[in-house]
Amino acid sequence: MRRKVLAAVLASLAGPAQAECTSGGCYDGIAIFLGAVLVYGLLGIALLVMLARAKWRRAGWRALGVALAIAVGVPLVSQAWLSWKLAAMERREVAGQPPGLIGSAVLLIPQGEACYNDLCMSVLYGRGAEGAYVLPPAALDGLDMTRPIPLADLPLQLWRAPGTAGGEVLRRSLSAVERQEVAAKLSYFIVTAEPYYWSVAGPVEAALRTHPDLGGMRPVELVRLAMAPLDGGTLSLADLRFDLLDLWLADSALAIPLVPTNRQGPDNTTAGQEAAAKVLCEYFDGTPDPGCLTALE
Repeated sequence: MRRKVLAAVLASLAGPAQAECTSGGCYDGIAIFLGAVLVYGLLGIALLVMLARAKWRRAGWRALGVALAIAVGVPLVSQAWLSWKLAAMERREVAGQPPGLIGSAVLLIPQGEACYNDLCMSVLYGRGAEGAYVLPPAALDGLDMTRPIPLADLPLQLWRAPGTAGGEVLRRSLSAVERQEVAAKLSYFIVTAEPYYWSVAGPVEAALRTHPDLGGMRPVELVRLAMAPLDGGTLSLADLRFDLLDLWLADSALAIPLVPTNRQGPDNTTAGQEAAAKVLCEYFDGTPDPGCLTALE
C-alpha cells in the first residue's frame, strides 16, 4: 500500500519533482500549475459576474456547465483509459506458484547496483550463504537480450547478502572458468525492480515483447518481479515459462480538476504476492521476513 500511495503522490506532484532537476525547463511544471490556477481564478470571477447579472445568467449557467464538464469529464475519461490499460496489462501477468529455491543455482537481474531494502535484497537474504549469480545492470547496456545468450558468455558475479544489517552486499566477479561451471548448473531466473511512474522500459522488457504471451506489452509496462526456470545453459527471455510475472504500469492519468500537471497513477498490485512471499520471504524456520513482505507490497 505504501508503494502505491508514494507513486500516486509523486505523480500528482510532477511539477515540483521536476523543479529539483538542474536542466533547462525544470520549472515548466510549476509554471503550468500556476498558469492553470490563474485561468481557473479568472474563469471563476467571470462566471460569478455572469451569474450575478440577470441578462447574462442563462449564459453563465451554460458556461459553468461546460467548464465543469471539461474540468471533471476529461480527467474521468483519462482515468477510464488508464484503468483499461491496467486491466489489459494484468491479463498478461502470471500468478503461479514458484518452487522452493533451496539448493538451486539462481540467476538474478536486479534493477540497480545498490540492492538495498528492496526485492533484490530479499532474494539475497533468501539465498543465504549460497548467494545468487547476478547479471549486473551495467552489463545490460548494449546487450541484445532479444536473442538466446549462452550463460557462460555473460559477465556474471556472485552476490551475497551482507553479514550485518545495513552492510554492503558482498560481490565477486566470476572468472571465465567459473562462468563455464556456473552456466551448467544455473536452473532458475529472477528479475527484480522497484519502478516508479517516471521509469522507462529497458532491454528486459524489449526482449519480453518477443515472448509469444507478451507481444502486446506497451513501452510503459515494466517488469517488477519475474521468476522462471532455466535450462539448456542459455538465457532466452522469449522462451521462458514463467512461474510468476508481476508487471508495473508506469503511466498516469489526468486528475480532477483538469490541470496538465495534476495527475494520478494507476492502482498497481502485485501478481502472486502470497506465492512470492512463500518463496522469498520466509526464514529457514518458516517465519516471515517483515522487510521482504513490505518490499512485495
